[in-house]
Amino acid sequence: MSLQSPERVAAASTFLRGLDIREMLHEASKLGGTGPANVLEAAEGTEILPETKDDSQAESLDKVLPLTVTLSGLNPMHKPSSTSILYASPLDDTSRLYPFALALQQAFTIAEFLLQDDRDLHLHATIVTQSMLKTRKLVLKEVDMGRIVKALENLMLKR
Repeated sequence: MSLQSPERVAAASTFLRGLDIREMLHEASKLGGTGPANVLEAAEGTEILPETKDDSQAESLDKVLPLTVTLSGLNPMHKPSSTSILYASPLDDTSRLYPFALALQQAFTIAEFLLQDDRDLHLHATIVTQSMLKTRKLVLKEVDMGRIVKALENLMLKR
């Protein structure tokens, strides 16, 4: 997403506030258990933002649980010796996170806030990037993330 002007940021913010997140989570619940490979197929024909809701649908929307995610592990985005990003993987016991994230991606793509991208969606939480390793007087130009990963793995094994 590249929002290069205050107007585009405001438009994307307004768009996000206008999404029916509860409905999107409800739809993700129906697709729960579908992984990255087949969630698009399962979602085919599913309307992201339905225009009308009947009484039974409105009642089931009231029962939609919040999405809770646990972060697990610490992984390099690329080969440890050449990566500049370490991330944690999200775990979702309800299997709603991936379908929900795809629905958000699709909505923002349709609204032209995101460019069409045919790559699989890679959900992650960035923990460290090399650009975050700056201090006031010193800018670290090269960091061996492989050594950081190994050190963190050793700490985790000692627990």
